[in-house]
Parts: sequence; C-alpha cells; structure tokens
Amino acid sequence: RLRVIDGRLRQALGPHDVTGAKIDVEISETAVDARGDFLLKGIPVKFAGQHFLNTTPDRQSPLRLTLKLDDADRAQLGLDINDIVAGEIPIEITLGPDAKGEMQAQLNADLTKAEFMLDSVAYRKPPGVAARVQFTPVKAAQGRLELRNFKIVGDSIAAEGSITLGPDGKARELAFPDFSLNVVSHLDVQGRLRPEGIWEVRAKGAAFDGRDLFRDLFNVQNQPKPVPKDKPGLDLFAEIETVLGFSDTKLRGVRLSLQRRNDGGTEKTTSLSVTAKHETGKAFEASIRNSSDRKLTASSQDAGQIFKAVGFYPNAIGGTMSLEVTLDGRGAVERNGVLRAENFAVLGDPVVSEVFQTSDSGTAATARKKIVRERIDFDWMALPFSAGCGQFVMNDVEIRGPLVGARIRGKADFKTRRLQMGGTYIPLSGLNSALGGIPIAGQILAGPKGEGIFGITFAVIGPMSNPEVLVNPISGFIPGILRETQQLAPDSYRITPCAVAASAPARPDAARSSSAAPANTGRSPAAATPRAQPPDVLTDWSSDKHPVAKPKTSDKPNDQR
Repeated sequence: RLRVIDGRLRQALGPHDVTGAKIDVEISETAVDARGDFLLKGIPVKFAGQHFLNTTPDRQSPLRLTLKLDDADRAQLGLDINDIVAGEIPIEITLGPDAKGEMQAQLNADLTKAEFMLDSVAYRKPPGVAARVQFTPVKAAQGRLELRNFKIVGDSIAAEGSITLGPDGKARELAFPDFSLNVVSHLDVQGRLRPEGIWEVRAKGAAFDGRDLFRDLFNVQNQPKPVPKDKPGLDLFAEIETVLGFSDTKLRGVRLSLQRRNDGGTEKTTSLSVTAKHETGKAFEASIRNSSDRKLTASSQDAGQIFKAVGFYPNAIGGTMSLEVTLDGRGAVERNGVLRAENFAVLGDPVVSEVFQTSDSGTAATARKKIVRERIDFDWMALPFSAGCGQFVMNDVEIRGPLVGARIRGKADFKTRRLQMGGTYIPLSGLNSALGGIPIAGQILAGPKGEGIFGITFAVIGPMSNPEVLVNPISGFIPGILRETQQLAPDSYRITPCAVAASAPARPDAARSSSAAPANTGRSPAAATPRAQPPDVLTDWSSDKHPVAKPKTSDKPNDQR
C-alpha cells in the first residue's frame, strides 16, 4: 500500500499543473488500484482506476476522472465556450489504452443543469432539460486537436459530427452532416473560421422549425447580451426547402444570407437577405441594410400568412404587408417602425368582435349572447410602433374598412404581462368618413382627427391572457370635436426606461389606476374613467361583468328597496 500526500505534477493535462494530490494505491498479485483527488489549476478533480496484471490492453479498465465546471472554472482553464453554455456542468473523462495499446480519452458532459445556446439557429436549451455531450479527442497535424464522434443528444437536440480545434484551443472547423433540432429540423451544417476571424457556416436541409427563430427576431423583451470582444463574427448561408412557422404555416424554398458582427462587445446583425414563398405561392422578402442606422424591411403578398408564421397575429387572412423597422434606437426606445397592410380581413377574433358588437348594441350583456362575427374586412392599416425594455407601444394606429374602422393607441408590457389599449371605434367608416368631409360642419362633427361623425370610445385593459373590453356608449352621441374628452385611455403612450420599469412593482390593478387614464372631470358616470378596483369587480359597461347579487326583498309590505 502506498499513500501520496500533496503530490504535484507539472503540465499534467496540457499546460495545466496538478497540485495538492492525495493518492491511495494498493498493489496485489493481480491488479493495481488507485484512487484519490487533486487540484487542476485550483479546480477539484476526483479519480479512480484499476490496472490488471498479465492482461491484454483491450481488457483493461479505464482511469476515470470526474469534475464539475462552472462559468468561472471554464474561463480559468481557457475553455472559451461561455457564449454557448452557462451554468455548472458535471464532466467524466475516461483514459485507457485502445486495441493498439495507445492511450485514448473520451469526455462525457451532462448539460442538464446548464443553459445551452446556439445563436445562429436561435436554439436555446433551458436549465432542467436533459442533454449530454460526448467526444473523443485525437491529436492532428500542425498542433490541432480533432474532437471526433462529437455527439449532442437531448430532449430537443440531436447532432453528430466533428469539431477541429487550433493550437490555441479554439474551434477552427465543424462538420455536422446530421443536425436535428426539436425533432422537425434536419440540417447538414458545415463551417470554418476564416483568417479574418469570421465563421462561415453553410446549412442545407429539407425542414427547419423556424418558430424559435421568429420569436427571437421579433421578441421585444430581448436585451442585447454582452459577448466577449474577441468573439468571431458569423456569415450564415442557408437553403431550406420548408420552414415551419406558428399556426401550422410553412414557408417554401427559403434562401437566407446573414451577417452578424461583434461591435465592441455587442453582437449585431449587420446584413440580412431572405426570400421565400408562402404555401399560397405568394412571395415574402426581408432584408437588413447596413448603414449608420440599420433598417429592417419586409414585404409579403399574403399578409395574413406572414402574420401567422412569425406569431404576430393569428386571425388575419389575405392582403399585402410592408414593414420598416429602425433597429438602432436611442435611449429607452430600442426599435421603432411602421407596419402597413392593405385589403386584409380579421377572422374570428373574440376581442375585436367583442369591441364592435358591444359598441353596436350599447350594452355588454347582449353582446355576450351574440354570435362572434366570423369575418371583418379592412381596406388598409397603418401601425407606427416602438419597442424597448420589454414594452411594445403603438400610437396613432389607424385602421379602415368598408364597415368598420378604428383609431388605436396602446402599450403591452411583456414583463408584467399586462395590456393597456384604447381608442375610437367608427361604425360604417366609409360613409362616416365621407360625411366628415363636409366643410366646417363635417369637421366639427367628425372630430379633429377626422375619424367620422359617429364614433364610440373603448379600452382593452388587463392581463394579456384575458383582457377586459370596456366601451363608452355615451361617446356615440357626442360631436366628434368633443369626443377626445370621452377617451378611456391616455392621449399617447411611451416606453418606460428600463431602470424605472424595474423599480416599479407591478400591481394587479395597475392597468386601471388613475395614472393610466385621464382623471374624471365631471363627466357622466358612463363616460368617466374607471377607478382602480379589485380584480373581480368590473364597471357597469364591462364586457366581462360578473353578476352582482341583488339584496333580498323583505317580507314586510312597507319595506322599500
């Protein structure tokens, strides 16, 4: 028996020294057993192994090393992978001779507790979802190291291929002929790091689940993540026959070219070109122009299909769409732009139908008993918007159709998951607006913004999952020039700076507070702004009013209610 205390070994694993080793060795007539622990550049490592005497190399048991690496440990060892993985990772390394007697290593890592990210395909495995990585490192020419039989297997990912590391330990080439995500996506991915520090990646495949990519592209909650200043850029070229979107939509023949660059520790998409066709055969295009202010432009000959595909709005059908977005905002506004659509329809939207039906009837109780309008046609829509700090704000939105129209403004806070929206609903908007064109009298009756002679103000307030629809039927009998005094929402909304939004706690009744709507100025009760109330008590003209128990009538004849 042999015991080693405080053992040291220089450059035991690459350039790293082993220190503080405690080893217990037991030698018998048939085998040598060794186990213990040591520090690898300050990181604890446990090991255990057994060597059988008078046995061929292929029958030997491997030496097993186990350790756990968090973000700081990986940085300390020079493993530059914290941009794709975050969190603690248990690792097992086996060392043993192969059939030829040469020492061979295999690494197995458990990613279950870690976050694993592949930005180029918008893939993210959250902590708690099972996934494992294994590979065999083999020395190659010119000081390179090949990670052969590289496999990633998990609940939502499966990939097999190889990665080549340079003398500095950083990846130089990758080849994954079978790369699968979320069961649906199957790609052949090949990449190499060019001398100027740009990854050139080419991907081809029959199918790709694009929902995470669309969600990542249009998610207003995303804050730019800091990245190492030396992180390489990306040139991605993809040819995919079918890309799946939300609401069971598909884009065919997708051709994508993307450039992403590291701008002083912030990663930005500097160039984008996408062409595809909807299932209806109509075209879709999107691009980003690289200038002082990056501009994203997109157009579709089937607005309803693209709204569904990217998860923007599932109830639109038909029409054409154009989008312009300034990606480099200022201050709290990170992005702003305008969405336009023409000749489209809304099909079976319960909130839209509820606003129009409630407004037509004047009472919410009867609106609930009506059949939801299956289709509402619109001629055009203009939607200016801004986004930032997890908020989406729209002001001066105008939508017009032959039967109905509206002017809308509102704000969606994706951190608190609450919605505040209001405006004016215009019945028979075509005729209504035409009458508003009468000189002087028509302008007075139609209002300063020219919505129409007849208009009813409304608001949609509450949690995004189930907002309340409120209407003000009194506003329909008031001249347009005074209609703005009957609004149930502020005149305009703005993005709340991130620091202010984070410090203000979200209240259940925040959407109904006096700060979110004009103060009551002596109007009629129906037109007054609803005050803050408990979540289960709504106003008399709410579309989702709970029945109120009536007081019991006394049996005495002289009792009065």
